[in-house]
Amino acid sequence: MLHAAHLRCGDRFPALRPALTSFASAQLITTVSVAYWADKRNARMLPFVGAVIPSIIGFILLLAFSASGNNKEHKAPLLVGIILSQTFVSSISLLYSWSASNIAGSSKRSVVNGMMLCAFGLGNICGSQAFQASTAPRYYPGASSSSRAPAAEPRALDSAPGRPS
Repeated sequence: MLHAAHLRCGDRFPALRPALTSFASAQLITTVSVAYWADKRNARMLPFVGAVIPSIIGFILLLAFSASGNNKEHKAPLLVGIILSQTFVSSISLLYSWSASNIAGSSKRSVVNGMMLCAFGLGNICGSQAFQASTAPRYYPGASSSSRAPAAEPRALDSAPGRPS
């Protein structure tokens, strides 16, 4: 996701390049707070959705304000969109804890964790193919597919067997 931030903003705003590399702190704060929230409430689905909704809002900001073509006017909304779009990383830890607590048997749990890891890798491959040089500088197909993936995660988990508590 950090590379997407460089694609979206780094080449157009060279002064922001150091700030773009420090977004890992936003991911760390979100991950710790979502994990604390999930542990405190003894539930995983609500914190999972709470981690995904800011990502959806961030991608919508990126789509809305980069579509105008004049990004120098919209530096603040684009930067807020990039920061908010990083929060979905916190949901990954909840996915692994969900499978560890809701799937019986170590072999089934290992298979499910392996399938999630493969799906994560496949999503990264598909995500990198969505950002094509031919769609520069707006990268509309990549940004729209990046906004759809976090929106589909809670629905996919809600319909999964052994859904999270």
